[in-house]
Amino acid sequence: MKKIIKPFCITIFTLLFFVGCGKQKGDVEYKKALVAIKKGDYIRSRSLLEKSLRKTVSQNKKAIIANQLGITLWEIGDLKLSSEYFRQSVEYSTNFNNSALNYATSLFYEEKIEESEILLNNFLLENPNDVNAQVLLGCIAFKNRKWDDAYNNIKLARENDPRNPALKNIWIITKLFYDKNLLQARGDLHHLVALHPEYLTARLNLAVLYDKYFNDKKLALPHYSFYIENTSSNMPFYQMGTEFIQKINEEKKENSPILTSTEIDVKIRQGKLELTNKNYSEAINIFKEIVESDPDNIIAHYQLGMSYYFLQRHNPAKDSFLNVLKIDKNNADSLYMLAASYIQMRDFDQAEREARKLLKIDKNDAEIILEKIERYRE
Repeated sequence: MKKIIKPFCITIFTLLFFVGCGKQKGDVEYKKALVAIKKGDYIRSRSLLEKSLRKTVSQNKKAIIANQLGITLWEIGDLKLSSEYFRQSVEYSTNFNNSALNYATSLFYEEKIEESEILLNNFLLENPNDVNAQVLLGCIAFKNRKWDDAYNNIKLARENDPRNPALKNIWIITKLFYDKNLLQARGDLHHLVALHPEYLTARLNLAVLYDKYFNDKKLALPHYSFYIENTSSNMPFYQMGTEFIQKINEEKKENSPILTSTEIDVKIRQGKLELTNKNYSEAINIFKEIVESDPDNIIAHYQLGMSYYFLQRHNPAKDSFLNVLKIDKNNADSLYMLAASYIQMRDFDQAEREARKLLKIDKNDAEIILEKIERYRE
């Protein structure tokens, strides 16, 4: 069974997998869509899959395409439409294959627990040893507060895939509700985050643990910040993390002195020096302090974006360049770096839109970035 996308956070403490249905042969658009997916270009993939689905007659092939389209839409963040295509895939299929598991997963996310469980049980009749189904079964038990069942199902799934960070994450949380050991859960999550810093669900759970269970907002803040800076705004819990950070920042602002223009100039020089010396985290702290005191400071916003960009934190870099453009819509440097950020985020269509705005201001730089976009798309 081939996993198509990474585990996805469903609730604060649960996560699931989406799986493909196999290979589709003889379809040009479908093959192009798979290439686009490998490049991270889900917008193009969606368009190609929709075209492929319209042109396909075979029910079995339609099932494969609809399932892949559901996965792609989930990546984009259109969860409702994603669920609809999973449902279509199930209808096209002659048995309870992976599209049924995906549809059960999306139903679970929509809080349609009973429907999800019915579909999952049908799937398990044909696929009794499926690890992903065991995970979902554990999630349903967790949702229904059946801690023993959740514990046993997740334990069984972990035995089949012990190195999977997603399973480790849900195992930690399930175990927490099973044995009520907060300190152990905290230690396990810290260990998981250290081993897999890219795995954002564990980072979010650590933030929630500090925030809701230890009531330590200071320790929760960096984990919420890391989560929202490395995920897109249409992902679950992005809003929760953003609201938490805004509240903390408002409290800090009330207690923070306003910097004078002289102090701002000094800090800008300090920040640029840290940036030159590749001390990007230190530079970020300095430039963030400036923009909190002077929200219209273009230099600080731009340099903050550059600091994030060099740290390969392209989502917050993008936001910083957008902040510059809110103040000065014709800022050529920010348009260029905004397009560059979108390239790194694999959003080539948006990168091209920003680059074409730059054509009117700086043709040479615009042509350079447009050439990069085409090269990345190939």
